[in-house]
Formats: sequence, structure tokens, C-alpha cells
Amino acid sequence: MPLDISPKVFLSFAAKDRPQADSLQSDLDSRNVTTFLNELTDTPVDPAIASSDYYVLLWSSHTPSREWATPHWTADFAAELTRRRAFLFIVRLDEEPLPLLAPRKHFDHVDAAERLVTTWRADRKSALPVFPQPRPPVPDGPTVAVPVRSHDLGITHVVMAPLHLTGESLHGAVHHALQLPEQQVGFDGSISMRFSYQLLHQGKPIERDESTVDLTAVDLGIKVEWLGPEDALDVDQQRLLLIAAFRHLLP
Repeated sequence: MPLDISPKVFLSFAAKDRPQADSLQSDLDSRNVTTFLNELTDTPVDPAIASSDYYVLLWSSHTPSREWATPHWTADFAAELTRRRAFLFIVRLDEEPLPLLAPRKHFDHVDAAERLVTTWRADRKSALPVFPQPRPPVPDGPTVAVPVRSHDLGITHVVMAPLHLTGESLHGAVHHALQLPEQQVGFDGSISMRFSYQLLHQGKPIERDESTVDLTAVDLGIKVEWLGPEDALDVDQQRLLLIAAFRHLLP
């Protein structure tokens, strides 16, 4: 089913995978997706990614044979995607093991276009804008994409968390990925605020000692405690302090 609003997608691939890239581009174009093709070279991070909503990497046995496809490259590449706030999706063309990246999702080539569009359609229907986590993920095992919604901030972040989650590991993953501040000091130290956080599922707190958690939707609650005379600042000054604390998470 075509998308109502056409997202821009940056599609990268090894030279020998050009036929599959052309095929996927055609499938996406038919679903109202604007696709930019990028044949991977020694400098794979192209500035054109800045204008794209999503990044798709075709992965096959041809890709890691390139001399630049090293752990150092993947780390730099992940950091660049995060800086540009672009989601990474990997489409596997064969049985080649996936790279040392943490894609939001990976799909096999069969039905890849429809599965990608289904994910992007869900983003478009979300009540809050959806962005990647601000800190580049560094996976040491299988990961799963966890949507973390904050109605306080008006945004959803997709956090890459360990596949087998407990309440404790989910809290740790969210705090680390979102770089949640503990305190914000402003106005020459005359006033500050302290933050505490709560993760909820369907309105119920996710306890740290839970052995498993349902990942369909996680809400992040933020509690603000003022340290100093709250009436010392007007509403606009309070807002400035809050923006300073959470600027890295805002759209």
C-alpha cells in the first residue's frame, strides 16, 4: 500500500548488488517513496543523507569485501547517522552475517519494500515525531528497537536495547541511550532542578526487578524537583532551563 506522504530514503549498496538496488528502488517508488541510490565507495557517508528521512543499506557477501568495511568504519558510520538523526535499516540479500551496526530493523530482500513501508507508515501515524536515540548504539549482542515515548518532551525515541530485557536492563538502556540528565543548574548557580524518571507500560510502572517486559510501547515520565526558590524564575526562564537540560532530545 502506498504512503500518503512521500518520505526520502537513501539506499546504499555494493556495486555488484546494483540489480537488487534497482529492483528495491522500483518497489519503493511504486509505494510513493522517493529513493536516492548511493553506490558505496571509499567514502560511503554521502552529504545527501542529510535530506533523507531514512537510510537503507543493502548487505550481502559483496559488501564486507570492500576494504573500508571495517569495525572502525562501522563505528564512524553509526556516529554519522546519529548526528544526522537518520534511521538505519538493513536489507539482507544473502546469508552474510550482519555488520557491527545496530539497525532499527533488518529484513530479508523478499518483501523488503512492503515491510519497510509498513514501518514508515507507523511512524507517520504516530502522535509524536519519531527520532533515533541521540547516543550511537554500540551493540555487544542482539538488539531490539524499543519505542520510548515522552509526552512531556513531545517526542518518541527508538532505543536499541538488548534483545533479552529485564526491567533493570531496560531502565539502564534508556538512561544510557537518551543521556538523561540528573540535574540542571542555571543563572549563575542561583537555581537548579533535579530530575527523576519512570518507565511505564499501559500506564503501569515497569519495575526494575521485572524478569521480562512487553516492548510494544514504553512511556517515559519525567519528574522535576526545584532546588531553590521556584518563584525566583518566571515561566519563560523555567522553560529555558528545561530546554537546556533536554535540548539533545528535542526535534
